[in-house]
Amino acid sequence: MTGILFRLLQEDDIDHVNAFYNNYHKAGRTREKFLWEFNECPHGKGIYILALNEDNGAIIGIQAGIPIIFINANGEEILTVKSEDTLLDIDACAALGRRDVFKDLYTFFIEECRNRSASCIWGFTWVLRSLQRVGCDVPFRVGQKILVLKPSRSYRFLSKLNPKNTLWEKLMIILMVLVSRIKSVQTIFTIFDRTSLKMDEFILCNTILFKEISGNTQVVFIKQDEQFMRWRLKENPYKLDYQVLNFTENASLRAQVVFSLNQEGQAYIEQMLFAPGLKTREKRSMIKSVVKRLQRLNASHIRFMVFDRNKINREESELLTCSGFLSIKPGMGFIFKNLDDQELIKPDQILFSRLFTQGHA
Repeated sequence: MTGILFRLLQEDDIDHVNAFYNNYHKAGRTREKFLWEFNECPHGKGIYILALNEDNGAIIGIQAGIPIIFINANGEEILTVKSEDTLLDIDACAALGRRDVFKDLYTFFIEECRNRSASCIWGFTWVLRSLQRVGCDVPFRVGQKILVLKPSRSYRFLSKLNPKNTLWEKLMIILMVLVSRIKSVQTIFTIFDRTSLKMDEFILCNTILFKEISGNTQVVFIKQDEQFMRWRLKENPYKLDYQVLNFTENASLRAQVVFSLNQEGQAYIEQMLFAPGLKTREKRSMIKSVVKRLQRLNASHIRFMVFDRNKINREESELLTCSGFLSIKPGMGFIFKNLDDQELIKPDQILFSRLFTQGHA
């Protein structure tokens, strides 16, 4: 029986890995994009595992991880690994008469994460059952909200996301778009601008603001210092235009909203951070500032990833609901695997945002 070799990626493998990845995802990932994602992260070089046919060296599986540092309210740093590029050629495995390839691949990956002293593995994926079979938990599925600005353009974009949509599913998308538009007109456009905070667009380290927000809670957050923010937003080679709005008072950061826009008019509010003590009307005014900017940039709709595992994330969701955003069906699942005896991080402790994803689209 042909053997399977599991090993770490080498420099000469990158183009072959991209070909394997692009053949399935049709993503057109380039060498530049690969290096940005897995070699240039400010929290450390990625872990990339290959499963190879020993006879011909062909790739039959890949599994990667990106080192990400979390911080808590005390500023203590915890190393984690974000799971990425989970992909297996099932036909190739069947031809080799092997059914346990993914389990062996992920076991190798887990050991490499432990060798880095990572506290846990986490990530977002649609491949839930396979990861559950190798010991990952799926604590929740990510919710979604939307605010439609241009109904016709929004429908055209959303309906083509899944080319297999039935007529009924397309009708449901039309209904969702219309309901969202009505709700947005009734709410977001009746909000008055009332914030007295100064607004600018420089990228700022938000770790101090996070500590204020977390207070005496046990929440943890990605260490979003200036180096990380520049890597994630400005150096990102994918075609997304990111903007950061900082709201300051006496040179102190009181709120920060990150948003993005792609070339087809889909926008995301990527992340919102609000200092304690800000009134709801001030926060809604900041949301309106973002909406107005995206209107000027010809956005068709604005989306938001919803997390409800802790009080801070739930308050974000409620804020957007009262600001005109409509809840829609859940999206990807969140996977989590603890690697240490102390359980330094639990899913309910993580203050999530869309910046926890890689921002591919």
